Amino acid sequence: MILQPKNMLNRLLKSLLVSFVCIIVLSIIINLTAIKLPILTEASYERYLILFLYLIVMIFYVSLLFDQLYLSQKAKGISLFFYLFIMTGSLQLLESLVAQINVPPKAIVDLIVYTLVITCFTVLIFRYYGKGAECYTKRIKNYFSHQHISKWLLKCIYAIFLLFIAHYLINSMLTPFIEPYYNGRYANILKMSHHAEDVKYVSMLTHALVMVVGFQPLFALWKGSKTSLLFWFGFPLFIILAFQPFIFNVHWPLGFRFPLFIEETLIMYIHAIILVHLFYVPDEKHKEEELVKSKLSMSNW
Repeated sequence: MILQPKNMLNRLLKSLLVSFVCIIVLSIIINLTAIKLPILTEASYERYLILFLYLIVMIFYVSLLFDQLYLSQKAKGISLFFYLFIMTGSLQLLESLVAQINVPPKAIVDLIVYTLVITCFTVLIFRYYGKGAECYTKRIKNYFSHQHISKWLLKCIYAIFLLFIAHYLINSMLTPFIEPYYNGRYANILKMSHHAEDVKYVSMLTHALVMVVGFQPLFALWKGSKTSLLFWFGFPLFIILAFQPFIFNVHWPLGFRFPLFIEETLIMYIHAIILVHLFYVPDEKHKEEELVKSKLSMSNW
């Protein structure tokens, strides 16, 4: 999708509006309830400003991604909630367990509220009136009908194995850079348990499983090219899972945050490449393009 300057400005203004309303609603919730969002543990003006700017960027790209899926308003709302919750809830929690970062037990409840607020106002402001929308279940069925179920299951197992290996190798390379902080004066935010390695491996495996299962609908609904899917799948992952922890956790030392940022960026983009390569299925418009690429690739060998 190519954005015209006018459309881009309109989307940016809508993103700004959604972000502003979300900030107001979240601040009211925080002041009236016991909910304390992890990203606003210190509810200062600086934190609210950072959250506001971050939400503008995140909502701009995620709303644009979902506009390209041609979903009805109801399907868009449900899908957007689960998409954001998988990103901000499941995957961020699992990454915290891999890095042995302390996470409050009620963090999931807080994140549900956070995700629900953003989803409601994003769907309300970025209304989609159903032009070109197709039945959600029909598109899912068509996607899975391209191959026998046994082949899809083998692909899933293969993908989980590759994601786990990539996660393990990158983590192993960068752990020496952050390990000194586990026994330093930042031990209050880091937790090394007796079963740290077991927790890390289980979290990596679960992370791979969530990535494979959770993002199948995105591949099933995508109607663009393989290259565009790689961007629209990988870039939001980078914003939410790598960039957000880096800018919000200013109380973490830079020597800990920066290697963790590099680690998350590498993991997210390598995971995106693996999943797009394995699970992308071109629609009628892009089948010929993929066939030509395949022939060119074979001729180079």
